[in-house]
Amino acid sequence: MLVKPATFELCKEVGLEIKSKPSQSFLAKLLRDLWKLQVYAYSSTKNGVGNWRDYVAYINGEAQNDARDEEFQTYESAMEYGLRKALLKLKASIDAERKRLSE
Repeated sequence: MLVKPATFELCKEVGLEIKSKPSQSFLAKLLRDLWKLQVYAYSSTKNGVGNWRDYVAYINGEAQNDARDEEFQTYESAMEYGLRKALLKLKASIDAERKRLSE
């Protein structure tokens, strides 16, 4: 699944020189390989008929949302959230470094 337009814009803001919207898996690989940000989604709850539900996004092993909130019903939506959160953290780090260097 390709990332959403807002996520693609964040890619550009952190300096990823990619020409078109990447897939979620490709972006996750870039974040892992370039910045050691491990982004993944996982479901640890099941509904009454044994199907997985309520996905949680993780960055470097740290949950970014709570499965009890039932915020993400699909792997793809949780993964998109995790990728955006990772890009926002990266952007904040880059912005802070730029500010530090300009002082």
